[in-house]
Amino acid sequence: MTRKVKLTPYMAREILIRPLGRFRVSVPKLRWSAYYRGFYNPKTQTIWMGRKLRSFNNPDTLLHEFAHHLNVMRGGVPYYHHRFPFVVCLIEVASVQYGNAARYNWDAEYSTVERLARPLLNQRFNLDLTCFDKDTP
Repeated sequence: MTRKVKLTPYMAREILIRPLGRFRVSVPKLRWSAYYRGFYNPKTQTIWMGRKLRSFNNPDTLLHEFAHHLNVMRGGVPYYHHRFPFVVCLIEVASVQYGNAARYNWDAEYSTVERLARPLLNQRFNLDLTCFDKDTP
């Protein structure tokens, strides 16, 4: 289920409060662009969010980009996108943000991320994503 809310800079900062408090990493800069869907620049520690794209209305895009930031802050290779260390970071960020990683919109993720995440969630966290409805507590 896609969240229907126009993400403002203030709301984006509010969304990041919980993960920033939990992981205690540097605060990434937030910028908006007409070009990007979502993009993390590790050199400048900047998260770019797309204004005109549907992802601009999806807080999960912001969490995805924050997971890239967390992965880099933990020593991950910045340009080795969407591999195991990043997916672990994304699962952790989703768990912190939603209280349950299954509430994250995995269906909207890149296929490589979803393919790596589903078995991890099933094995490590005993979650079966096929049984979860994002609206269920």
